[in-house]
Amino acid sequence: MYGLNKHAGNDAQELFDRYGRLRQDHYQHEINKGTAVWGTELDHSHILLFQKYDAHQEREQGANLVKAILGKAAAHSPSGFFAFVNPLSLLLPVDLPFGASTSDPKYIGRNFRHDNARLKAIESFWRSLGFRRVGRSLLFAYADSPTQTPQFMRKICMGLCDKLKDDKACLAQLVIDMPANPQDPSWSYISPTGNSILHLAASGCKPACIEYIVSIKPELLNMRNRNGYTPRETLQNTMDFCRETGCIYGTPDDIKSLSG
Repeated sequence: MYGLNKHAGNDAQELFDRYGRLRQDHYQHEINKGTAVWGTELDHSHILLFQKYDAHQEREQGANLVKAILGKAAAHSPSGFFAFVNPLSLLLPVDLPFGASTSDPKYIGRNFRHDNARLKAIESFWRSLGFRRVGRSLLFAYADSPTQTPQFMRKICMGLCDKLKDDKACLAQLVIDMPANPQDPSWSYISPTGNSILHLAASGCKPACIEYIVSIKPELLNMRNRNGYTPRETLQNTMDFCRETGCIYGTPDDIKSLSG
């Protein structure tokens, strides 16, 4: 990133330390970590950097273009990669010299840094494609490989699997952390044990979470995990175990979305 141009160098310096690792402030600092979506997983793997994009393109066409680029990068990177974009930099010419003023004759009439409405629109566009902000930095990141799990997904999955964790607390975490867009890659996440998030909610007996997940991504109902079970079958196995051991965390009747 340092060798591309000044903007890319600044972005690299903001994200990484001199050893190429994500700066700890972005995932440990009480304020600067933001929602702590990303962590040390960004220390490794290949990088794809979006530096120039016509923000005035029709949204659907633009999304298809970005997806095509991500697909092409995936074909050349079987082990996965991380993509980065700085929405603010897309408001600036790539060749704008570092420290140059946008009031220069060359840039008169283009208030790049203060066009908040346009910036929010650009951020919304990249979020819709699965990009999430790194800490409270200016940059957004995207994980191509399921093994490169964002930190927030690990937190969600651990909560869903934990039978002792309150169902409503898990649901609140889902609503806050998971995107509303059902096409977001996060909803298709498969855990290292081969389970979808619906399988995990079923194994943890989380009725409210199951109902919410199904309302967003109903096709997960038919997905089978590595052991060949659907979420409904996983729930039934969990309930059988609960009856045998005397540990009751919920009942199948509570799971309206799986009851028929």
